[in-house]
Amino acid sequence: MRCPRRGSSPGGASGRRTWGTGQTLIDLPYPRTATAQAAAAAGARVLDGLEVLVAQGAASFELWTGHPAPVVAMRGALGLT
Repeated sequence: MRCPRRGSSPGGASGRRTWGTGQTLIDLPYPRTATAQAAAAAGARVLDGLEVLVAQGAASFELWTGHPAPVVAMRGALGLT
């Protein structure tokens, strides 16, 4: 199995025929793939790899320190709002 090129998505640029409001795409790579960009442009909610990175980092922080993770600061450091 070959590794896809950076920024590419299975199924081509659209990844599926239609995207729209009320749908959610979880696309793990970052920066966003063409599929994620198409879904966002069509009104779908898109969670990309940066969202997963924050969630994993927050869980690790809390496990290691026993304190609540500074999620707002973590999101801000990655340019997420």
